[in-house]
Amino acid sequence: MAQRNEPVYEALRQWRQAQAVDLRIPPFQIIPNTVLNDIACMLPQDGGALSRVPDIEPATLAEHGAAILQIVKQSAGTVQPQRSLAQYSYTGRHTGVNSASQQ
Repeated sequence: MAQRNEPVYEALRQWRQAQAVDLRIPPFQIIPNTVLNDIACMLPQDGGALSRVPDIEPATLAEHGAAILQIVKQSAGTVQPQRSLAQYSYTGRHTGVNSASQQ
């Protein structure tokens, strides 16, 4: 299995802790550490890939799948924020002449 992506793992742990507090249950009852580790190694990008994570429960997929995938995508940097054209800087100048024809 691939090496664990630490930002994803930590983001998943923080999310799980918040869920556990809200539900008043131990965090491992939401998702065990081993499953969090596997998710952070596999970095699933869709429901099919998430369902192939070893030992993930169907109830977990149904209840938390969308949130887990969003956390993975954001924390792994696979979701790029949308940029407006104003955020791009123009550093060159177009002269209409390419460098080969200037020689």
